[in-house]
Amino acid sequence: MRIALLSDFHLGFKQAGRENEAFENAMQAMQLALEKGAKLVIISGDIFDKEVPNAETLLEAFKIFSLARNANEKSTHIKKVARTQSETISLKGVPVIAIHGTHEFRARDYVNYLQLFESAGFIVYLHAAKAIIEAQNERIVVHGLGGVPEKKALDALKLWNPKPEQNAFNILVLHQSLKEFLPFDDEMIATLSIGSLPEGFDIIVDGHLHWQNELVEGSKHLVLPGSTIITQMKRLEAKKPKGFYIICLLYTSPSPRD
Repeated sequence: MRIALLSDFHLGFKQAGRENEAFENAMQAMQLALEKGAKLVIISGDIFDKEVPNAETLLEAFKIFSLARNANEKSTHIKKVARTQSETISLKGVPVIAIHGTHEFRARDYVNYLQLFESAGFIVYLHAAKAIIEAQNERIVVHGLGGVPEKKALDALKLWNPKPEQNAFNILVLHQSLKEFLPFDDEMIATLSIGSLPEGFDIIVDGHLHWQNELVEGSKHLVLPGSTIITQMKRLEAKKPKGFYIICLLYTSPSPRD
């Protein structure tokens, strides 16, 4: 199975002369991922540039997610497991799994806009939860923690304490700064480092940082998809090409009958 790793669309980002750039780039990235044969799309946060996107931005997001939904007639049944409950969500077409980013972060008592897209049947939204997909003789478990304030990131990860499942390909998805990837002149405060990330995951995907990178350190395989648009005039962001990753799974889980 091919899995597309995308991040940081920042739909609704506006700058003089670039009002449509975020929409066009995100649409192109999704379309290209599907053309390359992705059977699962994972988005690691900051789909929107503002925590309360306007109607025009929401409409564009529906158009982008519709590309995956209309890719084929099949439906995929995904088991979503949170700390206190579980449910099965059926998505038509190529399933999309997403977490919120720091731009979309809202207080606990407010509805997150990704919940709207999950309710409409376009995505599975994860926050301190996991999604289990069984397809093509493969079992994939996506563990997702949405973006939180940087000072609370380490505590939030420890409190959630995700554990990889046996007989599955486990993907951990985050949206936080990591100390090893921050430039020295950056004002962001990071409490997470590669060493503080949990062990045992086949791949760890981190959004938030807009420059692409891939690193294998010990048993940890870390991927930063980067953004699909430049939003800040920083050297690392401006010099790195924009795009996404596609990974091909070679892992096959044992048959349930075995």
